[in-house]
Amino acid sequence: MRSKVTVFLNFIFALFCSGYSQTLNRGSIPVKVPLQCTGLSYIPRSVWRARPEKPTIINLRIPIPHVFIHHTSSETCYDVESCSSTIRKIQMDHQQTKHDIGYHFLIGGDGQIYEGRVWHYRGFIVDNYNTKSISIAFIGDYTDDIPSENMIAATRNLLRCLSEKNYIKQEFEVHGHRDAESTFCPGDKLYQQIQTWPEYRLID
Repeated sequence: MRSKVTVFLNFIFALFCSGYSQTLNRGSIPVKVPLQCTGLSYIPRSVWRARPEKPTIINLRIPIPHVFIHHTSSETCYDVESCSSTIRKIQMDHQQTKHDIGYHFLIGGDGQIYEGRVWHYRGFIVDNYNTKSISIAFIGDYTDDIPSENMIAATRNLLRCLSEKNYIKQEFEVHGHRDAESTFCPGDKLYQQIQTWPEYRLID
């Protein structure tokens, strides 16, 4: 009897896991999956006091193949208070026409990683790639300014974790926003930096 019960429970568990994975990838129900990354200096939405996202949220298909790098074209921030204030302003601006902040992650001048929209929710920043990419924004304007080593290191650590967890593909590609659209984003200096990364690819 015990063996039959065990088999039955294992079947139910496997069925649940299969349905959960398919639901996330199908994109029909916005299941929030927490970011399971250790060793990152990570600031969640609750700390920067995000406003609730609006309805109409669709999941990305996991693992995600593309990562786009942006800059916010704002002043650089150097602590949680100033970075939080900047991110709230960005969210407020984006929510004028969209359901939430467009970036999945934001990198502060303090070297912290700030949670943007839920990492597996579809964004709206890069046309033609919103269904298959995540967006990481460096807070500041990097047309002439060079991003700090702390910001670069934080981003590299984030990408490493996302890849190890299979949230993004093992062979993921990094692009600048300007690679997909006519824009100066992510700024000349930041764009020059990401072009040196091994995952950087031009878009055909």
